[in-house]
Amino acid sequence: MVLPENKKILGSISKEQLVRQIQSFGNLDQRQMSYEDVQREILKAISLDLGGGRSETTLLRKPRVIPAGSTFFRVRYMGEDMNVIKTKMCVSDHAWSPKPEHVQKLGRLNKVSEPLLYVAA
Repeated sequence: MVLPENKKILGSISKEQLVRQIQSFGNLDQRQMSYEDVQREILKAISLDLGGGRSETTLLRKPRVIPAGSTFFRVRYMGEDMNVIKTKMCVSDHAWSPKPEHVQKLGRLNKVSEPLLYVAA
C-alpha cells in the first residue's frame, strides 16, 4: 500500500533509478564501514533526488497506529528441510525478533546486540 503523501514523490522517480540506487547500496562492503556510514548510505539509497539540491525519502516520519487484528508477514529462511520448522518455530517466541545476545552481526538495519523484527503488511 502506498501512502497518499508518498504517491507524488514515487511518481517522480523511474524504476531504473531506484534499481541503480539499490544496486549501489548492495555493492558496498558494509563490514568495513562504520555504523553511521551505513545509516547514511541507507538514507541515500532510499532518497529521491528532487533537483536543486533537494531530496525526499518515503520513510514514515511519524508513528502510525496499526489497527488491532492487522495481518503481518515475516519471511524467514529455513533451509531445504521442511522439518526444521519443528525445531526453529516450535514456540511463538521463535516467530519474534531474536534476543539481543543472539544478534552477533550487523543486519539490514540493526546494530550488533540490537534485535529488530522485519515484517510486511
